[in-house]
Amino acid sequence: MAHLTLMQDTEGIGHIHGTAQFHRPKLLSQYHLEM
Repeated sequence: MAHLTLMQDTEGIGHIHGTAQFHRPKLLSQYHLEM
């Protein structure tokens, strides 16, 4: 699941460099909403 969320981040925000860890909860929320 983590890998999927990371991919989503690249397509959505594109700040997987370091903000990914910070946006982890938000990404999970968005992923759940999309699914």
